[in-house]
Amino acid sequence: MKILFENATLVGGEKEKSYIVTENDKIVFVGDCLPDGNFDRRINCKGKILTSALYNTHSHIAMTVFRGLGGDLPVQKWLDNVILPLEDSLTEEKVRAPVTLGMAEMIRTGTVSFSDMYMFTKITAEEAIKSGMKANIARGLVCFDDEKSIIGDERFEEARNVYDEFNGEANGRIKIDFAVHAEYTAREKYTREVREYAERVGARLQAHLSEGADEVKKCYAKRGMTQTEFFERCGYFDLPVTLAHCVHLTDSDIDILESHKNNVFISHNPTSNLKLASGIMRYSYLLERGFTVSLGTDGAASNNRQDMFREINLSALLAKGITQNAALVRAEDALFSAQRAGALSQGRELSGEIKVGAKADIILVDTESLSNIPAPDAAQTLVYSASGSDVTLTMCDGKILYEDGRFNTIDVERAVYEIKKYI
Repeated sequence: MKILFENATLVGGEKEKSYIVTENDKIVFVGDCLPDGNFDRRINCKGKILTSALYNTHSHIAMTVFRGLGGDLPVQKWLDNVILPLEDSLTEEKVRAPVTLGMAEMIRTGTVSFSDMYMFTKITAEEAIKSGMKANIARGLVCFDDEKSIIGDERFEEARNVYDEFNGEANGRIKIDFAVHAEYTAREKYTREVREYAERVGARLQAHLSEGADEVKKCYAKRGMTQTEFFERCGYFDLPVTLAHCVHLTDSDIDILESHKNNVFISHNPTSNLKLASGIMRYSYLLERGFTVSLGTDGAASNNRQDMFREINLSALLAKGITQNAALVRAEDALFSAQRAGALSQGRELSGEIKVGAKADIILVDTESLSNIPAPDAAQTLVYSASGSDVTLTMCDGKILYEDGRFNTIDVERAVYEIKKYI
């Protein structure tokens, strides 16, 4: 399938002067003149910004079923009093529709790839394949026994089986990561063994790190070290790892992470951290230190929306407000976090850019919506004016998943019907 996008506005480009050609799953032409050749389809992008699709590097997509529950609670009460009791009632039947609906929301708002850490990973992998999305899926692993091994552990067996069945499926769209949930839900022996197994099979890692102040204090009281020091001692940063939240890192923690910078990818989750009153990550400072910082929504239970445009907007605005420096984080920096940095965090080196040879992960954003008029600068419009509802087309690996109100891979009406059974 060869598609021509014509009369497009690119970030940093002249308005409505660009032409982009995709063939199968790649971008094969980017230029300011009409290329020669025959095309299976021509898409007129007049009044649209064409940009890279978005990459959500921290989610719990099955938690879409918990959207709207536990509001106005701090993170530990939200988790202990609301979420954990509800999770005991989940079944494969109950999570399939929420997973599907979460993917539809991401696709509708311009996200083509997500990193997920939760239960029911086989369901997530199956639905991601059907949806046409990319996904880095990890079973969240917990252990409260100092002597327990991954051998014979039910959760780890689920993680291993999903890796064996789905890693690399759908032409590489599906990647299976391994994830110790967090320091406070893990023990050293178990964490070391998870890391060793991931190294043996060549998988990436995920973890929550320093999300709330209380967990950080408890870690030091219990272990005499920070959570970052614990994970380093377990060798967790010796492999590529995406660390979600990182709100309460100490200066020495950042020094430790910097010494593993080639492997460490940080996922900034501003909306979730604000809603749960966890705090605000030092986004601009971590960028200054040279970290690859991506963006994530977290789950719908702690964010309520899976719209990455809100994370892009908040990441830039919070950095400006906290530092009182409007120029410290530019619009282009926030976009980089949601696009190229997110792709790199997932080990997708050919994604997250509009250039020849890159994967054809593309979105079109309407500049004719009321909040986007006028739109003299594409980056400024995308970061400070646009929202996910302005996305008119979402393409992943050259396949159009959503266009002008139509989902091409997901039966949204059925997912809505199914999820309402459990509300």
